[in-house]
Amino acid sequence: TVGLRPTSTLVSADPATVLVGEAITVNAIVFTTGAATGIPTGSVTFTVTDPAGVPTVSTVPLDNGGVATYTATAAASGLHSVTAEYVPTGVFAASSGTLSQTVSGRPTTTTLTSSRNPSTYGQSVTLTAAVRSVTASNGVPTGSVQFVITNPSGPASYVTVVLNRQGTASYTTSGLVAGTHRVTATFVPSGTLGFEASTATRSQVVNRGASTVTIAASNTRPRRGQSVTLTARIAPTTATGTVQFTVNGARLGAPVRVIGGRATLTTSALPAGTLAVRAVYSGDANLFGATSSPMGMRVR
Repeated sequence: TVGLRPTSTLVSADPATVLVGEAITVNAIVFTTGAATGIPTGSVTFTVTDPAGVPTVSTVPLDNGGVATYTATAAASGLHSVTAEYVPTGVFAASSGTLSQTVSGRPTTTTLTSSRNPSTYGQSVTLTAAVRSVTASNGVPTGSVQFVITNPSGPASYVTVVLNRQGTASYTTSGLVAGTHRVTATFVPSGTLGFEASTATRSQVVNRGASTVTIAASNTRPRRGQSVTLTARIAPTTATGTVQFTVNGARLGAPVRVIGGRATLTTSALPAGTLAVRAVYSGDANLFGATSSPMGMRVR
């Protein structure tokens, strides 16, 4: 019985640790074992499987020393499986070797700042997330930042902003309601350098804002018993709540609901004489109340 000469395949990687985007060289050394002699000839088929289970296959011929070298770029972080299968020619038997290679992502840190904190309802606030590589030599991270802003009185809002060339993303809003918001900025990496995600959080306090009220009448010199429409306009127009109209300090009718920054009361109950009419705004969750300047009226 004449058998093929037995071989063994030894696999190694250089460097031993590698970051995403870096080149890694895999060497397969094929040699005879036992009493067999000679330098194996043929080729080696390298199969590299990434953490998602996607294989990359390449066949490389052995050199005169029985060595095959394969160079690849680490495209994903995690544990990679490397298999080198010796495909012989001549009198040598097949063999194979395996290697597990860990590819590390490039760690990052994210910091989150606010242009003003606390702010006042209606004020513009700019939230800025700065993403940096833990190791400066790894370059500037690329990708985007997702801002998640909780709302004390409603659903959270989600905004995604692409990082600029300096690794910074900013979001400006004037729509934050009064209360304490929790803001989270999450770095979502992209590109081939394999940066890892990172997150920053902070609280954004929004205080109630000031309001103003003006009052107008459809007729400032009506006859007694004549119908008159009183209109209060509240700024900002996002105001809700109620307005109480007063005549010479006394309430006129029931409070009127504010809709679209306006409250209207039509009445024929104005007393005769010289009157000072005011509109008293109650305020709401976002705005403090306010009272208009007196409007002079004369009812005959």
